[in-house]
Amino acid sequence: MKERRDKKINSLSKEIQRKLKRFEELNSKDYQLQVIKPSNELPKEGDIFVLSPKKGYYFLGKVMESNIESSNSLMSGSHVVVIFSTCFNTMDIETFKPNYHELLTDPFIVNNQYWEKGYFYVIKHSPLNEEEKKLDIGFYKIHPLGNSFCTSSGERLEHEPQILGMYGLCTITGVAAEINRSLIMNPSISPNFLLKNDNLSTKKIDSFIKNDEGIITIDIGDKLVREISNYIEVHFGIYMNGYNWEKFLDSYFRKNKMKNFEDLEMNTDAGTIELHFLDGDFGMNKNLYDQIVHLFTNPQVIYSFISKYNDEIMWE
Repeated sequence: MKERRDKKINSLSKEIQRKLKRFEELNSKDYQLQVIKPSNELPKEGDIFVLSPKKGYYFLGKVMESNIESSNSLMSGSHVVVIFSTCFNTMDIETFKPNYHELLTDPFIVNNQYWEKGYFYVIKHSPLNEEEKKLDIGFYKIHPLGNSFCTSSGERLEHEPQILGMYGLCTITGVAAEINRSLIMNPSISPNFLLKNDNLSTKKIDSFIKNDEGIITIDIGDKLVREISNYIEVHFGIYMNGYNWEKFLDSYFRKNKMKNFEDLEMNTDAGTIELHFLDGDFGMNKNLYDQIVHLFTNPQVIYSFISKYNDEIMWE
């Protein structure tokens, strides 16, 4: 296991290797998981829980086996968990499809303290389906008499499990350490932007994006737009006033090679942005309106674009 990790680390860029080295010098209190909500309820197989390594980053995990029976008193009563690599900007996650081919870390064996201290917080229960029950999850045990693959209870396996972790009870900072290492090694992992359900259910799109005789107006003071703006400011350090929204839209349409882009005119003040094509073509204005609606109802598109082109956009 160590050889595999060393090989992977050596294949990474020098900058990432330096970040990993700096991380190893940190005190565990500098990277411990965020406390969400302590609970004394015992975890059950099939529980889906949320955890947060840092502000604005939320991951889901699932209990694959609970209350392990083992001859090792230290391991008895512990639980097998996996952490998925999809990252969210909120813990209010209603729909999620587990992908066991894209785990954030190797599986862990943990005790109740992760729930009792509030690092893991159960948000729903989803019993293991037949496919999940057949997953080949196991561990690598280091022992003076010889290392081997084993089950969660420590029983020897004659094959290498497809989903492999280290055998042993994970310390109270162990999960946080592994997650932070994984985030350093995989810098592309970042939060998917999820809007709260009430953002669009209590209002119509045309309350903040209007199309009046070919002139499209965006109200950047609207609650939904401000939520997106706040997210961008927190994660990218960009204050999204009207002028910076104009800079974003200009760059977005330019990069996406909008037809007749040179005829697009934008006028901005502190609270609104007006857009229209100079020739007043109805079809072009309708297409522009549809694109803007798509952006603001799917803000992950905005987030992903800024993540990719942040350094190229001429922000104010």
